[in-house]
Amino acid sequence: MSISIAIVEDEKNYNNALKKVINYQNDMKVVAQFFDGNNALENLPDISPRCSDDGYPASGYARYRDY
Repeated sequence: MSISIAIVEDEKNYNNALKKVINYQNDMKVVAQFFDGNNALENLPDISPRCSDDGYPASGYARYRDY
């Protein structure tokens, strides 16, 4: 089973680069890609990724939910 990840990053090039790096991993898959926080907040509850940004800008902190 792979880890489902949602990317929330407004810088398009960085967002796309993250997606490529993550999807290259055998045990990870990007299930959602957002370019603004409002869109992410509206749609993340429906997607339920196992790893998502916790809303700390530029901190690099992510939360992993194991369920």
